[in-house]
Amino acid sequence: MQHFDVVIEELPGTKDKTCETGSIREVANTVMQSLQERRISNPILYGESCGGSVVIELARLMPVAGCILVASGEFFNSPTRKLLKTLFFPCRFSVRARRLYAQVLRSMGPFKLLRHMSDEQLLTVFRRWMGTLSYEMPSDRLDVPTLIVQFNSDSIVGPRSRQKLAELFPQFRTLAMDGHHFSMNDSRRMQVVDTFLSEFQQSAQMPVNPALVESSHPRQVAIF
Repeated sequence: MQHFDVVIEELPGTKDKTCETGSIREVANTVMQSLQERRISNPILYGESCGGSVVIELARLMPVAGCILVASGEFFNSPTRKLLKTLFFPCRFSVRARRLYAQVLRSMGPFKLLRHMSDEQLLTVFRRWMGTLSYEMPSDRLDVPTLIVQFNSDSIVGPRSRQKLAELFPQFRTLAMDGHHFSMNDSRRMQVVDTFLSEFQQSAQMPVNPALVESSHPRQVAIF
C-alpha cells in the first residue's frame, strides 16, 4: 500500500462533528463534502459496520475507484431493529438517558470511548445509531469493484443482508474471516486492503495514487 495516500475520515460524533438526524445519507453527504474540500477524487472507500453503510451511499453520490465493506449492510432483522429503536429512542431527548445507556455500553470492549464523550457527542452518536438501524440498502446496482468482508460469527449482519450486498455490487469478491462483528484490528485491516488491491487493481484500472478513505477507525470513532 506504499503507493497510496491514506485519509482517515472521522464520522459525526467525534471531536466537533455533529449531525441533525443521524441518517446514513446525511453522514455520507458530510463525508463527501470533506473529501471535496480536500480535493480527493475517485477514492477507494473503506468502511466497517455503519461506516460500510456510509460507503454504500458515497458510492451512489460520487465516482469511486472501489469499495471495501467490512461487516456492513442492514443490521439485524426487522423485529429486532424495531425493538432497538424503541429502546434507544429516549436517548434523543434525555441527557440522563444518554448517560445511563453510555454507562452500560462502555463496559463492553467496542464502546469504551463513550467514557470520554461530551453530551453533544453522545447525542450525535445515538442519532447515528438510530439512522443505522433505519438504513435500508438501495435496490439499484453499483458498477464498482467491491470486496465484501464477512465474519463467520457475526450476529448483527445476517445472510440476507450479505445477499443484498452481492446484488448491489455485481463486481464483488468475498473474503470470509473468523470472528464476530467487532473483530477487526490493524493487522486484519492491512490484510483486507492488500486483498482488495491484489484482486482488483489490474482489472479496475485504478489511478496510480488514489486515496484510501477509511470511514471507520476505532481510535477515532467509538461506536458503529
